[in-house]
Amino acid sequence: MTDLTRRELIGGAAAVAALAAAPSLARAASPSLALRWDEWARHDALALAALVRNKQVTPRELAQQAAAGIAALNPRLNAVIEVFADRVDALDEGRLGDGPLRGVPFAWKDLGSGEKGRLQESGSRLLAGFRLPHDSVIAQRVLRAGLVPLARTTTPEFGFTMQTESTLTGATRNPWSLGHTPGGSSGGAAAVVAAGILPMAHASDGGGSIRIPASFCGNVGLKTSRGMITLAPEADHLLASIVCELVNSRSVRDTAAALDLMFGAAPGEAFPFPKPERPFLEEVGRPAGKLRIAVASGAFGNVTPSPEIAAETNRVAKLLEGMGHQVELCAPQIDYDAYLRAFITIWIAGAGGQVAGIEATTGRKGGPDNLEPIVWLAVQAARKMGALEYSAALATQSATSRALGAFFESCDVLLTPTVARPTPEVGSRATLIQTGSTLDAWFDGVIEIVPYTPLCNFTGVPAISLPLGQLEGVGGAMPLGMHFIAPMGEDARLIRLAAELEAAAPWKQRRPPVHVTRI
Repeated sequence: MTDLTRRELIGGAAAVAALAAAPSLARAASPSLALRWDEWARHDALALAALVRNKQVTPRELAQQAAAGIAALNPRLNAVIEVFADRVDALDEGRLGDGPLRGVPFAWKDLGSGEKGRLQESGSRLLAGFRLPHDSVIAQRVLRAGLVPLARTTTPEFGFTMQTESTLTGATRNPWSLGHTPGGSSGGAAAVVAAGILPMAHASDGGGSIRIPASFCGNVGLKTSRGMITLAPEADHLLASIVCELVNSRSVRDTAAALDLMFGAAPGEAFPFPKPERPFLEEVGRPAGKLRIAVASGAFGNVTPSPEIAAETNRVAKLLEGMGHQVELCAPQIDYDAYLRAFITIWIAGAGGQVAGIEATTGRKGGPDNLEPIVWLAVQAARKMGALEYSAALATQSATSRALGAFFESCDVLLTPTVARPTPEVGSRATLIQTGSTLDAWFDGVIEIVPYTPLCNFTGVPAISLPLGQLEGVGGAMPLGMHFIAPMGEDARLIRLAAELEAAAPWKQRRPPVHVTRI
């Protein structure tokens, strides 16, 4: 494996130096900040927006405070790779949208949706210096809601793994333990939210990339039903699409509010979800009802969770039972080996398609000099893939989706842990930078940690990770997410249940060692 310290010097230190050089960011200890850091940390996105509406703070003051938090903590986290100077001291408040989150600072993940003219490098040397040619539809909705995107957060190359490390930007670290990963691929987003720098940040999920970092960092992470939020104009949800976008946040109501503002297909898309009966934010506080909850705390295919993770899952199952839900130990009856083979086929094809698209757009050629070793192996495998192999994966996708749908005929929600193993250390075998591994061996190592989350992307169903569990680590307690899965289109059910659990077992006061309240 490439030496981690060298990688951080190449990528992470350069990003930190650039941030430290920005005059508008030298405010970490400034008494002129609008809120004390303990006050800041008590406010979620909706609460900050209320302060703006009531003229207690201005959007510019919130932007300056978020930037001060980045300047103070990012040298340790390496979660932010760019701060947009025009959105901090030079913020034009008159141009902000007048939606429900007006004035709340926000960050884009360096992958997926974004704004015209902004850098988006997708964690890849192949895309270094690339600027988006147009706004995504999600970006238009975010800006219309009044959010203030003021930074860009780290991701592994093309979001291809659950550990946020790259040759371009270095290793991102977990605010609960700097020796551990915040997860991926939305690792930078999860770290800045967990550290209290931002109340929520843009994230995306192709195999667990919202939910895995939410688990490792103690956040809320919802993967929506396929097609509920558009990926226009660059992507769609036809055939094998496994990706969705939303946020990492610290409160269920912020996640619901984000879903409200991002919800909906773009014209001409194949999955025009009907407008919900009520806004998702109004589901918060509504009774979930007595749910039939299946609990898979044992073997899930060929992977059995570590004993301490199984014990935490069973503890949360007891909590659910005490809340009046009907709980039963049960796992879906699907062909796990076939599902994983097909998912990996689609994942590899996606990497090949991503690189082919970049080559066509930029004229650059991908290869071992500008792609991570594992990604380069995947691209080579994709170039050898036949149409019949890909078609067979789509057939398995359809069969698995129907089998999971049949499972949900006898239950309302499935509970699993979000991950099957404790949070990996920085530089673990899940990184893309290691050499000397085969692609099969690399995938085996990743699936051993995260056997649950890809199933939801593969079948399109919604799932949410909630910070209900804890594991004792070397440096103290580490967060552990509990993963709730619902049938297609039942995102509101998950929000209602999540809000009930947030009230029954609140997590808001849990804060990591690296946090704005310790600046």
